[in-house]
Amino acid sequence: RKAMPVLTESEVISELNTLKQKGNELFKAQNYSSALETYENAIKINNDQYPEEYEKYLEKIEQDRIEDSKINKSAEENETATPAPKDISESQEMSPRFHLLAILHQNAAASCQKLEVTDPKEYKNLAMGYCEIAMNYNPIYVKNLQRLAQIYYLEATMEEITTTEEKNKTDDEENDDEDSSPLDKFNSPKSNYLQKCLEIYQALDKL
Repeated sequence: RKAMPVLTESEVISELNTLKQKGNELFKAQNYSSALETYENAIKINNDQYPEEYEKYLEKIEQDRIEDSKINKSAEENETATPAPKDISESQEMSPRFHLLAILHQNAAASCQKLEVTDPKEYKNLAMGYCEIAMNYNPIYVKNLQRLAQIYYLEATMEEITTTEEKNKTDDEENDDEDSSPLDKFNSPKSNYLQKCLEIYQALDKL
């Protein structure tokens, strides 16, 4: 099997930009399936050149969250001012390649949304997943945050419709459900998606 050539970061960025432009042209031509494939090819090139980078990056994000939580808790206990978080523009996560990867994942999500008419469930989940990855690569990418908030809201309202239909069906079959609880609605997927949607809009308001 032929070994994949090792590219420099500038070469990777150049290749990703070329495929992004090709994908954009396909998207504008309403060839959404080919556009999605092109964006995914670009993402694959990056992942092949930097294997395990994203997984390690997620671990770092989680470690940073834990550390921030400890700092905030300590500040509250000592009644001192909470330190300002590090400006994300100063960190490597805002490197040109990471920002480009956020764009590629957001564009892939946009293509998936266009393809939902052919397979709503598959492409809806893909769109959400791509937006969430884009948010990890660039948490202040406004266009992606707006798209993800919209996806969460639509998922929440769709969940509400589905839950209502299932509840009505259950009520017809069994009027007394001893296992049900008034608190169930707060733990439902609908509630979780609405909470996520709210958190994104709160983040957008701070940008």
